[in-house]
Amino acid sequence: MPARPLPCAVVILLLACPVSAEGEPTGLRVMTYNIRYETNRDGVNHWDLRKHLVIGAIRFHRVEVFGIQEAMAGQVGAIAEAFPDFGHFGSGRDGQAGGERCTIFYSRDRFELVREATFWLSRNPDRPGADWGAKLRRICTWGEFKDKGTGRAFFVFNTHFDHQSEAARVESAKLLVAKIQEIAGANPAVLMGDLNCGFDSFPYRTLTTGVEPGTPRPRHDLALRDASVICEEAPYGPPGTFAGFGNGSARAGSMTTCGARETSS
Repeated sequence: MPARPLPCAVVILLLACPVSAEGEPTGLRVMTYNIRYETNRDGVNHWDLRKHLVIGAIRFHRVEVFGIQEAMAGQVGAIAEAFPDFGHFGSGRDGQAGGERCTIFYSRDRFELVREATFWLSRNPDRPGADWGAKLRRICTWGEFKDKGTGRAFFVFNTHFDHQSEAARVESAKLLVAKIQEIAGANPAVLMGDLNCGFDSFPYRTLTTGVEPGTPRPRHDLALRDASVICEEAPYGPPGTFAGFGNGSARAGSMTTCGARETSS
């Protein structure tokens, strides 16, 4: 049985309608992709047997920014080698060099990286650790970019929620709402990641209504808009993105997605 790639999500966004020198709107083509960590347990779907499919999927969609989840150092290296015109960054969840990453790749031709960092999904986000019943340490990597053509700044966040603890997913969503506001301010922002939840879940509603931690009322100025709804081109494929290398449709209960927040200015 041949190896199969995992589903990904691709969107084309118009963030705050930045324009080119010719006055035409400039879109942002974004992909989020849980590439599945490298393990010998995957047999015929081992990374060495499917990495060309993953790289091919990214190349096919001609994305300008993409975020991957569950990436080990060797996997990041293989993708970086395939895309020499892209910069990348992201710390491991066990510390600077260890564990899975939520790496962000970006076109160096179009964008300048201004700053970047990684925080943990916990009550102590500045140091490695798990919280709220999460089985594993979970992180969010983010970067501030400047579009070289327009001079406009925007932020990209890439995360991976816990797969077992519902409480961890709920609290992680609340934390992200607060951290995106703290880090990005009024600038446009994109959140990408594997949320391990569905469209009817509390974490998804938290992100798309802007609920602040400890605040009962939604903050619509903090809310992210589902990129599958606002993207320039209609999305395709199943709503869920967990396929387990199977032949059937991806399961709708698990979501790898993008959200966007436009500037309020």
